[in-house]
Amino acid sequence: MASSRSAFAGGRGGQAGLLCGAKAARPTAVVQLLFPWLLPSQSLSQGVVFVGRFHGGYQVWYVAH
Repeated sequence: MASSRSAFAGGRGGQAGLLCGAKAARPTAVVQLLFPWLLPSQSLSQGVVFVGRFHGGYQVWYVAH
C-alpha cells in the first residue's frame, strides 16, 4: 500500500524508535502491506514491515500484523 521513512510514518514510525532507538530508526522505512485475498478482514489483510539499512544492505528487521 505505502512506504515512508519512520519520521513520517506516524505511530508505526514511533514504534520503530521505541524498538531500536532513535538513531537506528532514522534510516528505517516503514512499509504497509495489503493482502487483498484476505479482505474484508481488516486484521488479516494488513501488515507492516520495518526495513533498515545494515552494513550488508537492506534487511527486514520487524514484521507486525
